[in-house]
Amino acid sequence: MPLAINSRGNLCREIPRGQYFAAALSFAVAALVLGVWITRDAGPSAIVPGWFPYFGLMLSAAGAAGFLWLALRGQPLEIDTDREALVRGSRVVARLAQIAHVEILEVRAENHEYWRVRLRLDSGRTIDFGVQSSQVDASMTAARIATVIDRPVEVVRR
Repeated sequence: MPLAINSRGNLCREIPRGQYFAAALSFAVAALVLGVWITRDAGPSAIVPGWFPYFGLMLSAAGAAGFLWLALRGQPLEIDTDREALVRGSRVVARLAQIAHVEILEVRAENHEYWRVRLRLDSGRTIDFGVQSSQVDASMTAARIATVIDRPVEVVRR
């Protein structure tokens, strides 16, 4: 979840367009393989239900279309200091005055841990700003965001 300064001078979260293109390609290949499987299948099988390949084909095609749309048209989440708002494209997600603090949430799984950086609003709602694999990166990201919006950083452990 790298942060960048966009052409308007606002801090924003970059969109991993290359990863989205790779995911779209993977889903498209899966749809192609399922399409070939459907056309070459001689008849119903006792192991695989007849609807299963068609369902897989629809899911793969939908996944490819979704990731391709994100790669081409996805809008980054940005902190617009001129409008005093957190925006995505032209839509205002939240006003900066509504943000209580920047939060670093430590999440522990069975084999690993990661840190989620998010903005906590006065209403209790949170807006995710991304995930970091190291605590140092999460702290640096949170500090950079907190500096721009002039709010404190809080670390939450569960």
